[in-house]
Amino acid sequence: MAVPKTIRLFAEISVLNEILNDDSKIWKLRQCIDPYSVSLKRHRIIRQAVAQLYCMQHPIDVENLSWYLADHGLLDEVGGYGYLQYIANFHNSASLDPYQAAHPADSAETAS
Repeated sequence: MAVPKTIRLFAEISVLNEILNDDSKIWKLRQCIDPYSVSLKRHRIIRQAVAQLYCMQHPIDVENLSWYLADHGLLDEVGGYGYLQYIANFHNSASLDPYQAAHPADSAETAS
């Protein structure tokens, strides 16, 4: 039975959140996120960037990830710094709001 896309999306964001907040959980990148079934292109890009940071022995956090993505011309393609911050703060979210996931900058502006 196939896993619904919404559940995969939630799982991808949750795993990326854990890694951005504790890079010792990098093992979850390989074990929990299959690179061939990632539901969003932006998550595939983020997954690859996290793996590259790990290989280069850089700390895995929002600042380093955004630096790496910007340096490779991919930051805007993944939704910008705001989306990376959304992932990093995802554990504070009560539910997966599809609009908020697609427009993190709008959600950040309304929250302040």
